[in-house]
Amino acid sequence: MRILFVNMYPGDSGGVEYYITALARKLGEMGHFCSMVHGGGVPGDTVFRECRAVPELWRHELVFATGTREKLDAVMEELAPDIVYLHNIENAGAIRYFAGRSPSVKFVHGYKSVDPDGKMLLYGPLEANRAPLSPSCFIRAFTRKSMPRSPVKAVKAYLRASSALKASSELPAIIAASGHMKQVLADNGLEEERISVIPYFTDLSGVETRSGCSGPLLFAGRLAEGKGLDVLLEVLSLIEGDVSLDVVGDGPEKREFSERSREMGLSGRVRCHGWSDHFLMGSFYDRCSLLVLPSVWPEPFGICGIEAAVRGKPAVAFDVGGVSDWLIDGETGFLIEPYNRKKMAEKIFLLLSDPGLRKAMGERAREKALEKYAPSKHIERLMGVFREVVGS
Repeated sequence: MRILFVNMYPGDSGGVEYYITALARKLGEMGHFCSMVHGGGVPGDTVFRECRAVPELWRHELVFATGTREKLDAVMEELAPDIVYLHNIENAGAIRYFAGRSPSVKFVHGYKSVDPDGKMLLYGPLEANRAPLSPSCFIRAFTRKSMPRSPVKAVKAYLRASSALKASSELPAIIAASGHMKQVLADNGLEEERISVIPYFTDLSGVETRSGCSGPLLFAGRLAEGKGLDVLLEVLSLIEGDVSLDVVGDGPEKREFSERSREMGLSGRVRCHGWSDHFLMGSFYDRCSLLVLPSVWPEPFGICGIEAAVRGKPAVAFDVGGVSDWLIDGETGFLIEPYNRKKMAEKIFLLLSDPGLRKAMGERAREKALEKYAPSKHIERLMGVFREVVGS
C-alpha cells in the first residue's frame, strides 16, 4: 500500500513524531511505500521513500489558497497515495482537499480541533474543561481563562477549531489513542462508529526489564504549561529523604522550572538533562526507580508511561485524560486524584521505601505493556482501518 503521512514536523522532535517515524519504519519493512508531506525542515532519520515540504498548510490554518492547492496537486500526482494518514493538521481546507483526492484517515493526537486553546483547561480553580466546542468558549475565555482573551486571537482560534472539527467529522475514519479521547470527540459531535481507539505502541526490541532499581525519580516530557512542573517541585519538597529527580525534556518553561527549583532549595536534588534523542531515553528509564507524571492537563494518552512500563517501571500520575488507559491503580502504579500533591508524595514515598512493592508493580506494568502495546498489535488494527477505508 502507498501511504502518505501528513504532519508538520518531519523529524523525531516529539512523541507524535517518534510514533510516525517508528510506524513508517515498520510499515516500510513490511513492503509498504511510505511518503510524507510536512511543514519544512530536514527530516532526521528519513524512513520515508519521499518527503515534500508544504509549509503553507500550517502557516495559514484558516486559509487554503489556490497556490497551495496547485502545489499539492503536483505532490499528489507524483506520490499517488492509496491512503493519506493525517496528523496535527487543523487546516479545514487541507483536510477536505486530501479527502477529496484520496481516502484519508486522521489520528487526533490532541485537542486543537475541539478546544480553541488546545489544552482543555479551566483556571481559578484549575480543572479540566469538559464543555464541547461552542460559542460559550468566549464566555469561558473571560471567566475561566480557557482561551486567549484578545478578541482577534480568540475569534481566530475558535474559527480554526470549529472548521477543523467540521472537516474532520466528514472523514470516513478517525483514530484516537485512548478511550478518553474517543469520548471527547464523540461529545463534540463526531460519530462514535467512525472513531477507532488504537493505542500508541512502544518498541520492544532489545528491551530488558530493570524493575526494582533504586534510582532517581523520572519526569520525561515537554517542559511546557499543563505538564505540572510547578506541582512536581511541590511534590518533591514533601518527600522525606534525599530523593532526587531526573528531568528529561525541553520547552518554554525550562528556565522558569530551573529558577523555581533554586528558590525552593531543590536544585541539588533536581538534574535537568534537556532534550534527549528517543533512542537514548532508554538509559534514563533503566536507571530510575519510577516515573512521575504530574500533568494537570488531561493527557490524551501519555506515551512515556508505556515506555517506562516496558522497562519494568511503575508510574505515579494524576488521574487525568487517557492516563487510566495504561496505568492501573494499585497494580502498575498509582493514580492520584487531581491535583492532590500530598497524596502523590505519599504514594511516591511508599514505592521508594518498599522495593518489593516497586518491583512487583514494575513487573506487572511490563506484562501489561507487552500484552497491549506491541507494535504488531497497533499495525494490525491500523491496517484494518486503512483497508476498510480504501475498500469503501
